[in-house]
Amino acid sequence: MEEINIDYSKPTLVFAECVLVYLPTKDSDALIKFFTDKFSTVYMANWEMMKLNDQFGKMMIKNFEMRHIDLLGIHEYPDVESQKKRFADLGYTNVEVYDMLVVYNQYIDQDSRKRAEKLEFLDELEEWWLIQKHYYLSLSSKIKDQDEKTKIVKIST
Repeated sequence: MEEINIDYSKPTLVFAECVLVYLPTKDSDALIKFFTDKFSTVYMANWEMMKLNDQFGKMMIKNFEMRHIDLLGIHEYPDVESQKKRFADLGYTNVEVYDMLVVYNQYIDQDSRKRAEKLEFLDELEEWWLIQKHYYLSLSSKIKDQDEKTKIVKIST
């Protein structure tokens, strides 16, 4: 990244959307740690699969396998708590992780949920809820200046 003159002192946002699970765990951990090691202030938002060891999760894995897609990083961090520990262990000082059903129910306003639930593809709300329980959203940060910390909007339950 030095070749393209990245300024590691600038606050930086990293967004990963269903990326880390395709990498071997050691590689995805190294990538996550790279950001905390290099950038003085870094925010990371990650949306990813989890809970792949129950019946629904095993079906998700089988669907990927039928398409010859390997999910190399699915076993080490299977749930919200293990993801919280992962990001904390890799250098993030503020870590929030929620399954998407929690995000949907607690952080999406009721009018928006009602509108979404009227959509045709959401005829089976129980299936929608099941899918949401198998994905998580993590919001993690490492902030150099404590003064900067006050600028963060933190989700709290």
